[in-house]
Amino acid sequence: MFEKAQRKVAECTFFLHQLRETQDPDATEFFFNAFLNAGKNVVYALHAQVLSCESESIGLPSDSEQAKKKERQSYKCHFRAWEGTITVSHATLFGALQALRNIETHDDSRVRHLPKTEELRQLRSVPSDPRYAPIFVSYMARGILSAEVTVSTIVYDLWVDRTSLKGNYLVLLQQFAKGEQKLSAEVATTYRDLLVSLVAYFITHYVPPAPA
Repeated sequence: MFEKAQRKVAECTFFLHQLRETQDPDATEFFFNAFLNAGKNVVYALHAQVLSCESESIGLPSDSEQAKKKERQSYKCHFRAWEGTITVSHATLFGALQALRNIETHDDSRVRHLPKTEELRQLRSVPSDPRYAPIFVSYMARGILSAEVTVSTIVYDLWVDRTSLKGNYLVLLQQFAKGEQKLSAEVATTYRDLLVSLVAYFITHYVPPAPA
């Protein structure tokens, strides 16, 4: 059950990998938007599966108002229970990224990925040539060469324009924007992990009602 939702999580993971690997500003925007869309589709897939089960249990088509009402009640109950298993900050992040997808789809773009350079330490590469590799290893062992090198890389801060937003969107995104600046890739990683957790919760706890 919930195979479609699991596939959409896999799609999120694909776009997350691309987002982590690229340093190009356009690619960062495109992959992040695709990632947001896939994340929203995870939730749509959960709704669709629950609706199918609920409508089948009462013997009515899935487009009937009674089936839709039962689906909304069941989904909301399980979603709220899942929210109780995560932190308040994670619940805010989840809601904010769900909202951002809607805003990006139906409104002018409000998300910016602001580049900045970071200096990272990583292990020194050892030449693959067998003539030189032992020399590098020997020099590193003796401290002549450091085992690590400093590499400059471009990362992106996630910035959301909240101008002219109203109601729930404004409140949610204001809560999300509190605190220190967030990296786009780190926010996306947390969001993907939350989607994995949400689907796993439904798989474990949702029991399709028996037919009447």
